[in-house]
Amino acid sequence: SGLVSLSIPGSVIAIPNYAFSDFKMLSNLILNEGIVGIGDWAFSGCTGLTSVTIPDSVKHIGKRAFHDCSNLTGLVIGSGVEYIDDRAFSRCTKVTNLVIRDGVEELDTSAFSNFKALKSVTVPNSVTAIRSGTFAGCIYLESVTLGTGLRLIESGAFYNCGRLSSVVFADPTGWRIGGELVSSEELSDCDFVISHLWGSKAFVKY
Repeated sequence: SGLVSLSIPGSVIAIPNYAFSDFKMLSNLILNEGIVGIGDWAFSGCTGLTSVTIPDSVKHIGKRAFHDCSNLTGLVIGSGVEYIDDRAFSRCTKVTNLVIRDGVEELDTSAFSNFKALKSVTVPNSVTAIRSGTFAGCIYLESVTLGTGLRLIESGAFYNCGRLSSVVFADPTGWRIGGELVSSEELSDCDFVISHLWGSKAFVKY
């Protein structure tokens, strides 16, 4: 398609699966308040997009909804999003600015994998789970701040994040790795945390 600019009104409650997949000329996308769901593969392969803001009304972002939007540099996830599905934004390799607003509850498998330009991320207090591979392959990611609501980090969530040097737990108490309780002092030791983030055991808070 030669469509360059698109504004989807709030009267469109759900954007269907594959609706605008591979619209490679699309460079300006406005998603208006009122949209509740974004379907699987809805905007995948839209390589002309450079920024996307998900409105607060959206509750669910489907599988690979923005997969391989390879020129995307800015991404804002609205506060109403409850669930970001499998690989929703995978291979958006040029994103440098990722904002996940407080309200988002779960980051699913490989949701932000291969964000190869991303250097830092803050996971808000509302997020309870970071699934396997969520940030895998974010090879320039250096710092991560984890909110107070987090209860689970699955194994491999930060796999192959080779430059990660700072991981801050807003609440470092009550965590277990592979079932073994770890102290807040251990979770303040970045080398300790990173070595386990790359391991095969999940971080769980009871």
